[in-house]
Amino acid sequence: MPIGTAVHARTFALAETLKTVSTKIDDQTATNRKAFADQKLQIDSVADGVRVLREKADDTNVRLSTVSQELEAVRQAMSSMPAAQVPPLSEEMVNEILAGRDFRGWLRAARVARVLGLFSLYLFLDTYDIRADFNNRAVARKRELAQGRKARRPTPPARGG
Repeated sequence: MPIGTAVHARTFALAETLKTVSTKIDDQTATNRKAFADQKLQIDSVADGVRVLREKADDTNVRLSTVSQELEAVRQAMSSMPAAQVPPLSEEMVNEILAGRDFRGWLRAARVARVLGLFSLYLFLDTYDIRADFNNRAVARKRELAQGRKARRPTPPARGG
């Protein structure tokens, strides 16, 4: 084989290898460019989220300072008001309050008791379906566990008698 042909063949092989390497570098560059673009989008999204949170924090700070000022104004107003004297609770006061509360007082107490009873029943019935579902799942889980144990238990050998 003449030297010129060998050099030409080597040059051609080198050019093909260079093309392959060039293609791989171009592919890697495109992949890196896409990764950087995706990363930039994520960073922009996080920056927008931080901006929104900062705005909300600023708004919250303004509201807190307003509430703080209003609370301070109420404290000052309350401190300037004279304190009302509340007489201590005694047997005589209780008897005086309850005097004249005959049948109407008992009727009122019965109505209040009825409302409280209905409210308790409503709260019980409101969560009844949740408790029933939970209990059904617990029973099913225990049943599966028991059946699993029964399936694993070896059967006793039959006695020939």
